[in-house]
Formats: sequence, structure tokens, C-alpha cells
Amino acid sequence: MKFSVIIPVYNTECYIKGCIDSVKKQTYTDFQVILVNDGSTDRSLEIIQECIERDSRFMVVSQKNGGQFSARKRGIEEAKGEYYLFLDSDDKISSSLLEVLNDEIQKHTSADIIVYNASRKEGYEDPIYDYSIPLNSIRLYQGKDKEFLYSIIIRTHNLNSMCLKCFRNRLFEGESREDNSVYNIRNGEDLLQLLPLITKAKQVICINKALYFYRANDSSASRKYSPTYFESRKIVYESIVKYIGIWNLDYKKYYVEFHTRISNNICDAIYNIRFADRKSQLEKIQEILVSNWMYKVIDNADMYKLNFANKMMVLMIKMRMPLGMIALLRARSVVDVFYKSIK
Repeated sequence: MKFSVIIPVYNTECYIKGCIDSVKKQTYTDFQVILVNDGSTDRSLEIIQECIERDSRFMVVSQKNGGQFSARKRGIEEAKGEYYLFLDSDDKISSSLLEVLNDEIQKHTSADIIVYNASRKEGYEDPIYDYSIPLNSIRLYQGKDKEFLYSIIIRTHNLNSMCLKCFRNRLFEGESREDNSVYNIRNGEDLLQLLPLITKAKQVICINKALYFYRANDSSASRKYSPTYFESRKIVYESIVKYIGIWNLDYKKYYVEFHTRISNNICDAIYNIRFADRKSQLEKIQEILVSNWMYKVIDNADMYKLNFANKMMVLMIKMRMPLGMIALLRARSVVDVFYKSIK
């Protein structure tokens, strides 16, 4: 079997049928699909069972809610394909995705990872991420050329997503629960899972074409308060620093851009606090303000590369002004309400 498509599912009853249908429409048919019901409390499991009835390519397994990484690992246990793909249950894939991937695998038999792009439009126009290669072009990276991909990871979030890659199954061999204890976090797990995989890969192919439909919905995890979001930024920061050493790169070459990237991540985590109750907001901000690692990051960032909201947040942090940070959270909430009203 060529491909295993792994779909973690948690409370996506409104979208899971469309997700499954997009896989059924694939023009290349040598694949299996493992749907992992991650403790859903809505009708997701019932809808899955209705959708996959009498289609032997699909299977569903259930587990207690353990998060996306846990669900992916459960899916890998059932995977039989030479290559693995991951699909979020509220998203879709182009009907040609597996055929495009198979064509590239036939041309480049040593390829371990194939990267593709995503769109927020169901017609798959206007790719979201900047891979620094021409639109609709294909590029192969191996050996020292992989430093270009590493640099994208260090400087931006454009390569983070596990859902925009096809992985040869051997890359997952040798993983253990101890090796991956860091993945217990719920924010940044994609990047942390990707780092060892892209390091092992001998060849990486990048296709700058949108073949994945990314749905941003108001019920997603990014719209809910995550108490460990800020702590996960520290884990991401330390992990990238570790891999810069493993990749034998010149840290100084990327120093400012890297700290600017992490500063944006820190601000994202702080703005997430706006979804907490007011008492928790102040408590969490006071806790954040004594985090020494954060000051090292923001002191070495390029303030001119931050957007206005993040510049203001970094300024409040440097001035140790928790009430100023709270005011920015309130302002962001007002903006949320405005944008929701005009949708």
C-alpha cells in the first residue's frame, strides 16, 4: 500500500463528512485512512461510521482524549502505507493530492518528505505559505541544501505544519514515549514532531502548490484559553536552539531573525490569555513577567519586524506593566468582536 492518511478527530461533527469525502474523491486510489476518534463528545463518531460504511479503505479507532499528537501516534500504529499523511478533521485535501505525490515519488525514489502548500479557499487558489520558490514549481533539497529548509524553520512558521507533508514511514521508526515526552504540550506540537523527522530525511521535495484546504473556524483551539500556551513557547524555543546545534549551523547568522520569530510566538501566547477570566488573566501575566528566558528573547528581537500589536505588547513586557498588558488584551477582544460582526 502506498499511502496511509491519518485523521485525528475531536468534536468536528460539522466538518468531518466533508473531510472524509475529500479523501474518497482522490484520483489515486492505493491508500488507507485511519480515523482516530480522540474522545469526541459530539456526533463525530456516528457520522464517521455512516460515511465509511462498506468502504474497506477506511477504519476508525477510538481512544480517550489525549490531544492531536497522541491521536496521530495511535494512527501510526495502524498505518500500513509506505508514506504517511496527516489531515485535520475540519479540513479537506484536493482530489489530486495523492496522484501528485505519487508522481513525485516515482521521479524521486529517495524522497523522504514531500512538502506541499495550503489555501484558505476551497478552490485551492492563493497558497498561504511562502516557501521562497516560484508558484507551482518543485524543488529538491538534500545534503547541504537542506540548510535552506532549516533556515525557514528558524526564521518563520511556514514549514511547521505536519498536515502539509507526506512522510516516508521509516522516519517514524525508533520513536519512543520517552523520546517524545515533550509532545505532551498542546501548542507547538507540529513543529516539535517535525524537527527529528526533517533531520532524518535524506531528500525533501517542496511543491509550491496549494493541495490542502485549511479551514479557520471560531471553535478551533486557537480561540480558547490554553493555560500552557506560554510554557509551550519556551519548549519550542529550546528545541529549535537544540536542533541548530544538531544541524551544525551558525547560530549568529540567524540570531536576530530567530529571536524575532520567537517574540511573535510569545505575543501570540500572551494574547491567548484574553480568552481566560479576568482573575486568571492577571495571575498568568504576573507569572509570565518573572520568566527570565522571555527577556533574553525579546531583547534580541528586531522590533521593526513586529506588527503594531506585538510591538506594544513587547513594550509593556519590558516596562513590567501588567495593567498595560491587560489593556492590550481588552483591546484585542474588542477587535475580535468587530471582525466577528462583519463576517
